[in-house]
Amino acid sequence: MRLGAIYDVNNIKMSQGDLVTNLFSSRADFAFNANTFGSLLGQWSSAADQFIFNFRLRWIPVIGTDFYLIVNQIYDRNSNKLELQRSAILGKLIWRFVI
Repeated sequence: MRLGAIYDVNNIKMSQGDLVTNLFSSRADFAFNANTFGSLLGQWSSAADQFIFNFRLRWIPVIGTDFYLIVNQIYDRNSNKLELQRSAILGKLIWRFVI
């Protein structure tokens, strides 16, 4: 398992005025076994006041075949409560063969 966190502060100076943004992200990568891997990512942006969550799963059933499952969710913070704005579930299958 691998864990990590990043905190970025961007101080942008423009003729219209200054802008300061904060970005915090945290990530966890893990392996269930030699053929199954996953990761979780959580991120908050002060500029958009949004929380973004991402889950990825990679499974290798046999050599030359990969299956990916991805779940993305974006939450806005309105009236001091989190509201789900968008959600997506994606799947991808890669199958290699020789002609």
